[in-house]
Parts: sequence; C-alpha cells; structure tokens
Amino acid sequence: MMNIDSIELHICKNALVDAIQTKENQIFLSASTDESERIRERIIELASSYGLTLSGNPLILPNGTTLTFLLPNSQTSAGYSGNVYVFNCFDDTNFSYINELVSSWTMLKKHRAIFLSIG
Repeated sequence: MMNIDSIELHICKNALVDAIQTKENQIFLSASTDESERIRERIIELASSYGLTLSGNPLILPNGTTLTFLLPNSQTSAGYSGNVYVFNCFDDTNFSYINELVSSWTMLKKHRAIFLSIG
C-alpha cells in the first residue's frame, strides 16, 4: 500500500513524463498554497533528474509544454487546457464548482482529470 508521499510522487512523475513525451499541458489544482508549492517543488526536483532546470509558475519545458499550479479560488482560472490533477480541494459543498472548472480545462483533445483526496 502506498503512503501519501508515494502517491504524490507517483502522480508528479507521471505528469512530468506525460508532459515531456506527449507535449500536453498539465494543470495542478491544490487546496492550499503550501500544497501547491510542495507539488511544484517535487516536479522541479524530478525534472532535474532528466537534466532539466525549471522555475516559476507555470513551469515551461524545453518542448513548450506548461505545468501550471492553481488554487480553486484563482481568478485567473479561465483559458487553460490540459490534463488536470486535483489535490484535496473538493468536498460536498464545492464539488460542482470544481468539476465545472476542471471540465472546462479538459474539454479539448483527449485530456483527462484525476481527482485525489490524500490528506
């Protein structure tokens, strides 16, 4: 059985590899600034093992793919498109809002959404 850190690391690695191989943008929606920053730092660390030096938000790969880190209350949430990873930011009171937001980002191409509650 995987623990929280292992699950998060697995998701981050898969998202980075997917971005490198498919050139599909990756969007990370997190419940808190701390969680978003932790995930971003994990991806930066993983990218360094591929010889990549990344910084900022969004992270931009040499192939032009972006990895963007957002919060649910972000006023700049429109206009994104890509695979989405939702970490711990939905419950009975806001699931409809989060689902609509994520659906708008995944409606093009073959993008997917993964919802995780691991906290």
